[in-house]
Amino acid sequence: MNISKVHLFFLSVEEGNADDETPLDAGFPRLIRVSVHGKHVLTTLVPLSYQSLNSDDVFLLDNEINVYQWNGPNSSRVLKVGCGYIIKVLNYDRRSGIQHKIIEDPYGNDHDTKLFWSLLGVTGSPPHSFEGDSKAPGFTPRCLSVNEDESIEILSEGSALKSDILVPDKLFLIDTGFEILAWEGRNCPISLKRYAIQAGKDYVRQYRRPEGILIRHVLDGTDNWTIKHFLNQENII
Repeated sequence: MNISKVHLFFLSVEEGNADDETPLDAGFPRLIRVSVHGKHVLTTLVPLSYQSLNSDDVFLLDNEINVYQWNGPNSSRVLKVGCGYIIKVLNYDRRSGIQHKIIEDPYGNDHDTKLFWSLLGVTGSPPHSFEGDSKAPGFTPRCLSVNEDESIEILSEGSALKSDILVPDKLFLIDTGFEILAWEGRNCPISLKRYAIQAGKDYVRQYRRPEGILIRHVLDGTDNWTIKHFLNQENII
Protein backbone atom coordinates (compact mmCIF):
# COMPACT_ATOMS: atom_id res chain seq x y z
CA MET A 1 0.00 0.00 0.00
CA ASN A 2 1.39 3.36 -1.05
CA ILE A 3 1.07 6.19 1.41
CA SER A 4 1.43 9.67 -0.10
CA LYS A 5 2.92 12.40 1.98
CA VAL A 6 0.83 15.50 2.29
CA HIS A 7 2.72 18.78 2.53
CA LEU A 8 0.92 21.75 3.96
CA PHE A 9 1.94 25.23 2.94
CA PHE A 10 0.76 28.33 4.77
CA LEU A 11 0.60 31.57 2.82
CA SER A 12 0.56 34.80 4.74
CA VAL A 13 -0.98 37.66 2.80
CA GLU A 14 -0.29 41.19 3.97
CA GLU A 15 -2.86 43.75 2.96
CA GLY A 16 -1.36 46.44 0.76
CA ASN A 17 -1.71 50.16 1.16
CA ALA A 18 -3.54 51.78 -1.74
CA ASP A 19 -1.69 55.03 -1.06
CA ASP A 20 1.58 53.33 -2.01
CA GLU A 21 0.37 52.41 -5.48
CA THR A 22 0.42 54.56 -8.58
CA PRO A 23 -2.49 53.93 -11.00
CA LEU A 24 -1.44 52.62 -14.41
CA ASP A 25 -3.05 55.60 -16.11
CA ALA A 26 -1.41 58.20 -13.86
CA GLY A 27 0.40 60.98 -15.63
CA PHE A 28 -1.43 60.74 -18.99
CA PRO A 29 -1.95 62.73 -21.06
CA ARG A 30 1.16 64.81 -20.43
CA LEU A 31 3.08 67.46 -22.32
CA ILE A 32 6.88 67.21 -22.52
CA ARG A 33 9.01 70.12 -23.69
CA VAL A 34 12.20 69.06 -25.51
CA SER A 35 14.81 71.81 -25.41
CA VAL A 36 18.58 72.25 -25.63
CA HIS A 37 20.89 73.67 -22.97
CA GLY A 38 24.53 73.60 -24.00
CA LYS A 39 25.05 70.07 -25.28
CA HIS A 40 22.18 68.56 -23.33
CA VAL A 41 18.79 67.71 -24.77
CA LEU A 42 16.47 68.34 -21.82
CA THR A 43 13.00 66.90 -21.29
CA THR A 44 10.72 68.92 -19.04
CA LEU A 45 7.15 68.20 -17.97
CA VAL A 46 5.09 71.34 -18.58
CA PRO A 47 1.41 72.18 -17.99
CA LEU A 48 -0.96 70.43 -20.38
CA SER A 49 -2.01 73.59 -22.20
CA TYR A 50 -1.45 75.23 -25.58
CA GLN A 51 -0.02 78.16 -23.58
CA SER A 52 3.04 76.00 -22.82
CA LEU A 53 4.02 75.84 -26.50
CA ASN A 54 6.72 78.11 -27.92
CA SER A 55 8.16 78.56 -31.40
CA ASP A 56 11.72 77.36 -30.68
CA ASP A 57 11.28 74.00 -28.98
CA VAL A 58 9.74 70.62 -29.78
CA PHE A 59 6.87 69.23 -27.70
CA LEU A 60 5.62 65.70 -27.15
CA LEU A 61 2.00 65.22 -26.15
CA ASP A 62 2.13 61.77 -24.61
CA ASN A 63 -1.28 60.12 -24.46
CA GLU A 64 0.27 56.72 -23.57
CA ILE A 65 -0.62 54.90 -26.79
CA ASN A 66 -0.49 57.87 -29.17
CA VAL A 67 2.43 60.27 -28.84
CA TYR A 68 2.06 63.49 -30.83
CA GLN A 69 5.16 65.44 -31.83
CA TRP A 70 4.70 69.18 -32.40
CA ASN A 71 7.70 71.00 -33.84
CA GLY A 72 7.92 74.70 -33.07
CA PRO A 73 8.18 76.76 -36.30
CA ASN A 74 11.75 77.77 -35.41
CA SER A 75 12.88 74.46 -33.86
CA SER A 76 16.22 73.06 -34.97
CA ARG A 77 17.08 69.76 -36.60
CA VAL A 78 19.12 68.86 -33.49
CA LEU A 79 16.00 69.11 -31.34
CA LYS A 80 13.96 67.02 -33.73
CA VAL A 81 16.64 64.31 -33.74
CA GLY A 82 16.86 64.44 -29.92
CA CYS A 83 13.11 64.14 -29.74
CA GLY A 84 13.31 61.04 -31.93
CA TYR A 85 15.55 59.37 -29.34
CA ILE A 86 13.00 60.06 -26.61
CA ILE A 87 10.26 58.52 -28.75
CA LYS A 88 12.46 55.47 -29.29
CA VAL A 89 13.07 55.09 -25.55
CA LEU A 90 9.37 55.39 -24.71
CA ASN A 91 8.53 52.87 -27.39
CA TYR A 92 11.03 50.31 -26.09
CA ASP A 93 9.77 50.67 -22.52
CA ARG A 94 6.17 50.18 -23.69
CA ARG A 95 6.99 47.05 -25.69
CA SER A 96 6.69 48.78 -29.08
CA GLY A 97 3.17 49.91 -28.27
CA ILE A 98 3.48 53.56 -29.30
CA GLN A 99 1.89 55.23 -32.28
CA HIS A 100 4.15 58.18 -33.12
CA LYS A 101 2.26 60.95 -34.86
CA ILE A 102 3.96 64.12 -36.12
CA ILE A 103 1.75 67.18 -36.44
CA GLU A 104 2.97 68.32 -39.84
CA ASP A 105 0.46 71.13 -40.26
CA PRO A 106 -0.70 72.67 -36.94
CA TYR A 107 -3.72 74.10 -38.74
CA GLY A 108 -4.64 70.91 -40.55
CA ASN A 109 -8.13 69.46 -40.50
CA ASP A 110 -7.17 65.81 -39.98
CA HIS A 111 -8.28 63.73 -36.98
CA ASP A 112 -4.86 63.58 -35.27
CA THR A 113 -4.34 67.34 -35.44
CA LYS A 114 -7.81 68.03 -34.07
CA LEU A 115 -7.26 65.57 -31.22
CA PHE A 116 -3.85 67.10 -30.44
CA TRP A 117 -5.37 70.56 -29.98
CA SER A 118 -8.38 69.27 -28.04
CA LEU A 119 -6.06 67.55 -25.54
CA LEU A 120 -4.42 70.94 -25.04
CA GLY A 121 -7.76 72.57 -24.33
CA VAL A 122 -8.27 74.25 -27.72
CA THR A 123 -11.87 73.97 -28.88
CA GLY A 124 -11.86 76.45 -31.78
CA SER A 125 -9.16 77.45 -34.25
CA PRO A 126 -5.55 76.78 -33.16
CA PRO A 127 -3.57 79.84 -32.00
CA HIS A 128 -1.25 81.63 -34.42
CA SER A 129 1.22 82.70 -31.73
CA PHE A 130 2.61 80.74 -28.81
CA GLU A 131 3.07 82.11 -25.32
CA GLY A 132 5.49 79.62 -23.81
CA ASP A 133 8.93 80.93 -22.82
CA SER A 134 11.68 79.32 -24.91
CA LYS A 135 14.28 80.99 -22.65
CA ALA A 136 13.00 79.25 -19.52
CA PRO A 137 15.57 76.69 -18.35
CA GLY A 138 14.65 73.08 -18.93
CA PHE A 139 14.94 70.43 -16.23
CA THR A 140 18.39 68.95 -15.69
CA PRO A 141 18.06 65.18 -15.02
CA ARG A 142 19.24 64.01 -11.63
CA CYS A 143 19.82 60.91 -9.53
CA LEU A 144 18.93 60.85 -5.84
CA SER A 145 19.82 58.41 -3.08
CA VAL A 146 17.11 57.22 -0.69
CA ASN A 147 18.61 56.48 2.72
CA GLU A 148 17.37 53.97 5.31
CA ASP A 149 16.05 56.82 7.47
CA GLU A 150 13.91 57.76 4.41
CA SER A 151 15.85 60.96 3.77
CA ILE A 152 16.43 61.82 0.11
CA GLU A 153 19.52 63.56 -1.25
CA ILE A 154 20.77 64.53 -4.70
CA LEU A 155 23.79 62.47 -5.78
CA SER A 156 24.46 63.81 -9.27
CA GLU A 157 22.96 65.91 -12.03
CA GLY A 158 23.45 66.55 -15.74
CA SER A 159 26.87 65.51 -17.05
CA ALA A 160 27.71 63.86 -13.71
CA LEU A 161 25.05 61.17 -14.25
CA LYS A 162 26.79 57.83 -14.84
CA SER A 163 25.47 54.29 -15.07
CA ASP A 164 27.84 53.03 -12.36
CA ILE A 165 26.11 55.18 -9.74
CA LEU A 166 23.47 52.47 -9.27
CA VAL A 167 24.63 49.91 -6.69
CA PRO A 168 22.62 46.82 -5.68
CA ASP A 169 22.21 47.58 -1.97
CA LYS A 170 20.45 50.92 -2.40
CA LEU A 171 17.24 52.58 -3.56
CA PHE A 172 17.60 55.43 -6.04
CA LEU A 173 15.30 57.94 -7.67
CA ILE A 174 16.06 59.04 -11.23
CA ASP A 175 14.23 62.17 -12.32
CA THR A 176 14.27 62.56 -16.10
CA GLY A 177 12.24 65.75 -16.07
CA PHE A 178 9.05 64.09 -17.28
CA GLU A 179 8.87 61.09 -14.94
CA ILE A 180 10.49 59.67 -11.83
CA LEU A 181 11.92 56.15 -11.69
CA ALA A 182 12.35 54.45 -8.32
CA TRP A 183 15.20 51.98 -8.97
CA GLU A 184 15.43 49.17 -6.44
CA GLY A 185 18.75 47.32 -6.10
CA ARG A 186 18.53 43.54 -5.70
CA ASN A 187 20.12 43.73 -2.22
CA CYS A 188 18.15 46.75 -1.15
CA PRO A 189 16.87 46.57 2.47
CA ILE A 190 13.26 45.39 2.74
CA SER A 191 12.25 48.61 4.49
CA LEU A 192 13.38 50.60 1.44
CA LYS A 193 11.72 48.19 -0.98
CA ARG A 194 8.41 48.87 0.72
CA TYR A 195 9.12 52.60 0.61
CA ALA A 196 10.02 52.79 -3.11
CA ILE A 197 6.87 54.40 -4.57
CA GLN A 198 6.23 56.50 -1.48
CA ALA A 199 9.82 57.75 -1.74
CA GLY A 200 8.96 59.10 -5.18
CA LYS A 201 5.88 60.84 -3.78
CA ASP A 202 7.86 62.32 -0.89
CA TYR A 203 10.49 63.55 -3.34
CA VAL A 204 7.81 65.27 -5.45
CA ARG A 205 6.58 67.12 -2.38
CA GLN A 206 9.98 67.97 -0.86
CA TYR A 207 11.59 69.12 -4.11
CA ARG A 208 8.46 70.78 -5.51
CA ARG A 209 8.20 68.68 -8.62
CA PRO A 210 4.98 68.86 -10.67
CA GLU A 211 1.96 67.20 -9.07
CA GLY A 212 0.78 64.22 -11.09
CA ILE A 213 4.22 63.41 -12.52
CA LEU A 214 4.42 59.68 -13.25
CA ILE A 215 6.38 57.58 -10.73
CA ARG A 216 7.51 54.13 -11.87
CA HIS A 217 9.07 51.30 -9.87
CA VAL A 218 12.02 49.61 -11.63
CA LEU A 219 13.76 46.47 -10.33
CA ASP A 220 17.49 45.85 -10.62
CA GLY A 221 18.13 43.68 -13.69
CA THR A 222 15.09 44.94 -15.57
CA ASP A 223 15.77 46.40 -19.01
CA ASN A 224 14.67 50.00 -18.73
CA TRP A 225 15.55 52.09 -21.75
CA THR A 226 14.69 55.40 -20.13
CA ILE A 227 17.29 54.83 -17.40
CA LYS A 228 19.84 53.67 -19.97
CA HIS A 229 19.24 56.76 -22.09
CA PHE A 230 19.92 59.21 -19.28
CA LEU A 231 22.62 57.34 -17.33
CA ASN A 232 24.56 56.49 -20.51
CA GLN A 233 24.39 60.20 -21.42
CA GLU A 234 22.62 59.53 -24.68
CA ASN A 235 20.85 62.87 -24.18
CA ILE A 236 24.14 64.71 -24.80
CA ILE A 237 24.68 65.86 -28.38
